[in-house]
Amino acid sequence: MSSVPPSTPPGGTPPPYPPYDSKTQWRVYRAQQRAAWKAQRDAWKAQSHAWKASYVSAYGPRVPSVVGPIILIGIGIVALLVLSGRIGAGDFCRSPSEDRAQRPAREAAIAGQARV
Repeated sequence: MSSVPPSTPPGGTPPPYPPYDSKTQWRVYRAQQRAAWKAQRDAWKAQSHAWKASYVSAYGPRVPSVVGPIILIGIGIVALLVLSGRIGAGDFCRSPSEDRAQRPAREAAIAGQARV
């Protein structure tokens, strides 16, 4: 019998017991997790970039629209005119069909006032 335990690899000295302590195991595990997280984050970024690039190639580059700001400016001007009294709120909200229906009665009322 020799003084070397049977679990020793052939031709070498026995490994230190235990081969990993708990702190070393935790550090190795943490490093593996960080590497996996980084790889997953890089894969997500690459996928996102490829997804966005496919839209640019399919429809061309996105051009900013001028329609939205023009509509907002128009709404602001109308609101300013209504609030300042240049346009009557009742006249602004009345539809043309209502105006045509009430026109004969209004004209008759105006004509009746003119006669008196």
